[in-house]
Amino acid sequence: MSGTNLSPELVRIYLRSHSWQRTEELPRTEVWRTTIDGEPAEVVVPRNPRLLDFDKLVRQLLETLEIFEERDANQILLDMNTAVVDRHYARLQPANLPSGALPLPEGIKAYASFRDLFLSAVYRATLVQTGEPHKPVEPSRKPDRIYDFLRAIRLVVPVAGSYVLTAEVPVAGADPEQMVLGVDGRVGGMPQPRRVSAAVQEGTAAAWQAAQAYLQQGSRDPAVFEEHAAATWGLTANLCESLVALSSEGRIPFSLRVAWATTLEHDLPTEPLEFDAPVIEALQAGAQFLRHRYGEQEVLFRGTVVKLERVAISGPGTAVLLIGPEAEPTRKRRRAYIDLDQERYAQAIEAHREGKEVLVQGNLEYRQGRWRLVQVQSFQVEETSD
Repeated sequence: MSGTNLSPELVRIYLRSHSWQRTEELPRTEVWRTTIDGEPAEVVVPRNPRLLDFDKLVRQLLETLEIFEERDANQILLDMNTAVVDRHYARLQPANLPSGALPLPEGIKAYASFRDLFLSAVYRATLVQTGEPHKPVEPSRKPDRIYDFLRAIRLVVPVAGSYVLTAEVPVAGADPEQMVLGVDGRVGGMPQPRRVSAAVQEGTAAAWQAAQAYLQQGSRDPAVFEEHAAATWGLTANLCESLVALSSEGRIPFSLRVAWATTLEHDLPTEPLEFDAPVIEALQAGAQFLRHRYGEQEVLFRGTVVKLERVAISGPGTAVLLIGPEAEPTRKRRRAYIDLDQERYAQAIEAHREGKEVLVQGNLEYRQGRWRLVQVQSFQVEETSD
């Protein structure tokens, strides 16, 4: 435990939000008091981080709060730093493993899907800002500004308890261009960083609620996900797929929770959302339904040729590809049929024979029980470098 990089102002914000009051100002320190269980309590806060004993005084402060609050000082320190960041926790709960452990393959997938969860949130939050219509399926390749903002989100050291992924969204000092336009056309409302955090929470809550509605139905009709997607801007197929991947397709239950920055007022939920195997199964059904219903438009796909079909010796034919969006390498690939003219069919033969991948630009639609690539704009075999 260390007080390094903890400013006096962060300490004041924390104490103020926990009903402490500053009662005395001295040259080097401040005295804060409150009442706990009917008894008076007092702590001393150093006023200047340049003091030689600043870290010592902060440690003493944290140790005192640890006694008063009956919880670990390191967690209190984390909460103090949360004053200027929204902190998102994904607590993974693998079976038959000690706390803090996770199988390597599942761990790699968890980090990638955690990133995709925020990528979806940044995209949806930007739609609100620009006024673009919400779609139940997000584009695979998103505008560069989405990825630029994603870099401002910090992945920090996991905290104790099961295996906890932690991400921080800094909300302090939002620039004017990050603010949403109000109904009167003036800058105002929620800062974009907080809107991204809200998009994570509201999206996952909408997905959880749709899953509960699906599970409570006797027929278990996944069309309920379309109804929820129409009623909220948070629910998309991409979001559902990120949550499924975070659980390693239902093998690892998890919970999601947000600790909101105390520098911004809010009425957002703080309770964790629990995702167990039945909920994940429902999310899989919902994501698949939305994909089938809305398809994917103008996407660059990467894949391999797994089957070739042609009636004549020459001429056009059909290829079966195992593909996934180029912009989403962690997404599970799927079989898709594509009709090719003679020239492109010859390219497909080459790719199949030599084990090369192909890149296809077009629309993916679900027709008559199978995925089909239609309105193909480009088809090329990727050359391998020696």
